[in-house]
Amino acid sequence: MIRLPKLLTRAALTAGACAALAVPALAGASAASAAPLSPEFFTISFPAAAGVAYGPVHGAFSDNEVSTTSGIWTFDHSGAVRVNHTAAGTPVINRFTCTGFLYQRGQWQMTGLYGADRHAFGFGRFTLTERIQVGRHHHRCDPADVISETVNVTGSGLAANH
Repeated sequence: MIRLPKLLTRAALTAGACAALAVPALAGASAASAAPLSPEFFTISFPAAAGVAYGPVHGAFSDNEVSTTSGIWTFDHSGAVRVNHTAAGTPVINRFTCTGFLYQRGQWQMTGLYGADRHAFGFGRFTLTERIQVGRHHHRCDPADVISETVNVTGSGLAANH
């Protein structure tokens, strides 16, 4: 069993190494994106498409998924960021109960768009869980007939917003 301080130290070292490798690649980027990175955390719930972020980019936001690998987070304080992420998979449907479940881990990268978050930059990992109930037609589950669906995403990483 890994103790929490040891786990956090490993996470910080890993993130620091990633940040050190990423900064030279950003030599042409603005000075704001090369700012010191701080911990970033977020949660998102669907179908409401609402989330809360904690860290340099913070506050309540709505998530508008513009593609399978990209979303725009619009914050209540009139800022927005683009978040590119690993595409979500498809839940596996149990053919007897017509319920499905998906557990997936992935990566995300954030860049500022406008307003208070226009200089934001960040990256990290997320965990997605999805539960789905589909209808039954002619004794078969119909994935096109979604009765209920809940998706929860939690993420963490490093970000700057100067």
